[in-house]
Amino acid sequence: MKYHHLLFVFTLSQFAFAESPKAFTDVPFGASLEEARAALTSRKELKPGEVSATLLTFTGGTFSGQPVSHWTFKFVGNKFALGSAHIDNVKKPVYDDLKDQLTKKYGKPDSEKGHNSYECRWVFRSNGQRTIRLDYDYKGKVDVTYTLDSLAKAGEKEDL
Repeated sequence: MKYHHLLFVFTLSQFAFAESPKAFTDVPFGASLEEARAALTSRKELKPGEVSATLLTFTGGTFSGQPVSHWTFKFVGNKFALGSAHIDNVKKPVYDDLKDQLTKKYGKPDSEKGHNSYECRWVFRSNGQRTIRLDYDYKGKVDVTYTLDSLAKAGEKEDL
C-alpha cells in the first residue's frame, strides 16, 4: 500500500510542479509591442512582416528544430497575449516529435483528440491561466500556440 501511495504522490508532484510558460520565443507574456519587436528583430533569422497596434508577424527561424513559415504575435492593450509558430508542409511525425518535446517540458497534455486532424492542449491554471495548443491538420500544417488566456479573452471582448 505504501508503494501505491508514493507513486501517487510522485505522479501528483509531477503535475503540481509542471513549469508554466512565462514567454513564447523569449517574449514574456505582458510585454509591450515595442519590447517584443525589439527582441524579435534582434534575431537575425527572423524577417519582419506585418505590424499593427495589435499584431506582429515574422517569417523564418525555427521552433524546436522545425523551420517556421511564419510567426504571429498578438497584443491586447499593448500587452503580449498570444504567440503562434506556423509550420507548413510536414508529415505527422513532426507533430508527434513536437508533442513529445512539449510533454517532456510541461507534462502530459490536459486534452488530446485526433483522427484526420490532431490537437493537444496543456492548461496551466495559475497566473492568468496559460495554454499551449499544438495542432496538426491533414494538409501538413502544424501550429503551436502559447496563450495568456486572461489577456486573450479580454481582447475577444474588445472585438465585439
